[in-house]
Amino acid sequence: MLCTVRSALGAILILGGASFIAKNFLIVLAPQYDLPYVIAPMFLAMDSLTFWSLIKGVDRARWDARGTGCQRAQSWMNWLDMAS
Repeated sequence: MLCTVRSALGAILILGGASFIAKNFLIVLAPQYDLPYVIAPMFLAMDSLTFWSLIKGVDRARWDARGTGCQRAQSWMNWLDMAS
């Protein structure tokens, strides 16, 4: 079930991105065909991602366990030093 929801969300985001690109091409190449509802899928994608983030949330324990970016980079550097 969760995989299906994530796949659907991914497809909606791809469609939203494609509509954004299409809108920009229309503005530049064919302004007479520029319609305001071309980017409607983009707003659907943004709303879907917002609701997914609000419902799914963040697992605070996993987030804290990952550490900060500097800690991860340092552990990576330590691993490289041990490997050589």
